[in-house]
Amino acid sequence: MRIDHAPMLAGSLALALGLLTGVADAAPKPRPGKAGAPALTPAQERRAMEELAELYAQEGRTDDALAIYAELRAREPAEAQWWRRPVELLEPLTDRRADLLLVLQGWRAAAPTLREPSERLVRFYEDDGAVDEGLKIAETLIAQTPKDLALRRLKAELLQTGDRTDAAISAWTDVLALPGATPEDRWQRAELMSLKGDSPALRAEYETLVAASADDVRFRVGLGESCLAADDLKCARAQVDAARALAPDSAEVRQLEAALEREQAERNADRANEQYDLRDALRWRLDRAERLRALLPQEDY
Repeated sequence: MRIDHAPMLAGSLALALGLLTGVADAAPKPRPGKAGAPALTPAQERRAMEELAELYAQEGRTDDALAIYAELRAREPAEAQWWRRPVELLEPLTDRRADLLLVLQGWRAAAPTLREPSERLVRFYEDDGAVDEGLKIAETLIAQTPKDLALRRLKAELLQTGDRTDAAISAWTDVLALPGATPEDRWQRAELMSLKGDSPALRAEYETLVAASADDVRFRVGLGESCLAADDLKCARAQVDAARALAPDSAEVRQLEAALEREQAERNADRANEQYDLRDALRWRLDRAERLRALLPQEDY
């Protein structure tokens, strides 16, 4: 059942007037008020409503706060704060996703030229796994400003969240083509490339990252894993040693070192088996030579 908050608003505005002590004297000429009620200018009334909404929010009375913001939006639909604050109140509430979507959609409709509601709506769809819906909005924004780095990142992150690996790699490549791209952007692409298996291109990606930021443990671990996959144990050991010096307690570094030690042990075991097989083969040849000599007449020695 829909609750009529109008009586609550009318009765509660008076409570907020205590927050406005000292404002009336310096304010513009007030509007006539009802008998017994303080007269407020539009600006004072707006401020009183906003502060009352915040008091309700602090007390956990979210619905009461949202009702006040809805009234403020009805009066000033283009005012971003009357949309932004309800979004902030609703975002942590997992059981109010439908309400959050309605506010975001309304904000975008009320301010079609404002980028913030569109970006927040993309994030909403990203969190809900609605990649296609988010992409429609992201592509619209990018079409307006194709060289905007933040929007390109937004699209890449959306595709990455949706497990669209090839498309996400391509999107991060678009990010890296723009001025201002960072090693973090390249690392995002490298991590996606690693899902498709090791390759010389992936190793080159991590080598570029290590050259750009040698103190980043993630880059060292990534290069070490790539070297290990290519059976380059010397390179892998160098990255393990460097990463361990940077972060001795890192679980990722310990995992890489353990994998390297297993690979080294297997290689040592294979080498030992090869040596044993060589000795066995040599022993067999010597035994065969001895048997052949025994078959020959004594004078033919």
